[in-house]
Amino acid sequence: GIMAYNKTDQTKDKAHSARDMKDWIIAVGKHKGIISGEEWVQVQKMLDENKSTSYRKPRSNVALLSGLLKCGNCGAPMRPKLSNRRTADGELIYDYLCKTKELSKSHNCNMKRVNGNMADKVVCEAVYRQAEPGSELMRGLTRMKSKIREDSGALDREMEALQKSITAHEKEIKGLLKSLERAKGSVASQYILNEINKKHEENEKIRMKIEALQRQAQEQKQEPVLSENDFNIYVSLLSNFKQSFDSLTVEQKRYYLKTFINDIVWDGQELEIRYFDTSKGETDLSGVDEESDNSDGSMRAEGGEPLRLGCK
Repeated sequence: GIMAYNKTDQTKDKAHSARDMKDWIIAVGKHKGIISGEEWVQVQKMLDENKSTSYRKPRSNVALLSGLLKCGNCGAPMRPKLSNRRTADGELIYDYLCKTKELSKSHNCNMKRVNGNMADKVVCEAVYRQAEPGSELMRGLTRMKSKIREDSGALDREMEALQKSITAHEKEIKGLLKSLERAKGSVASQYILNEINKKHEENEKIRMKIEALQRQAQEQKQEPVLSENDFNIYVSLLSNFKQSFDSLTVEQKRYYLKTFINDIVWDGQELEIRYFDTSKGETDLSGVDEESDNSDGSMRAEGGEPLRLGCK
């Protein structure tokens, strides 16, 4: 096993902070290692790739878009800012404020706040609509499921066809060897031997291609895309989203939203919701298909346009 030192900066009168891994001091320990170095490195790589989705406890216990909402001007997260006022339904009134604007006192960014209560409501309504069978997101999920099957099937079929070619060549080589035995000592023997060598070289090239396809198939398995089983779970969650949402806690609601949404960008007038991208397994399905009612007169998702909200 190994021992790692100097992992954190513990300067007096300062908050402890993690040092860069290159500054660690690594020593061989007397204890027996639990996992291999290869596994440890692989896990560190996975943690690094997934750090953007790691859990960060929001400061607000009411705002749903914490960790999702970003400033369209500087890209900083927008944090909920609670007030002491309440709505007619008794809910605390809050806004989302750009973190850069707050820290720089509007010097580095001057993005307008967004009404938090309204933003949470219309984003949830937008996700409700995406849970409908004919929505863009649901159709995209169905297409992605078919693509996963097609990609996997295409690789399998290609490898199977190449393996059949190897078998056919080996059969031909056996026949040529018999012919070579009969033509031993004749002029034809050299031509037969050349043909055998040619078939053998073709098989070696085919084997290299099969190995490349096998590596490609292995890489696809390791890529952060949904398996068919994950897919079924994802569609089930999306289908049951509206029915179960009202019974969930605020933490559970946030988790649900982060399952379907990559991020939300506020540009001062519009909210752009970027859903899970069913073409890549990542992001960017931003339009909303239907118009929703709006009692306060501000514009909302109509004809695939981003959501529009009142601002201040």
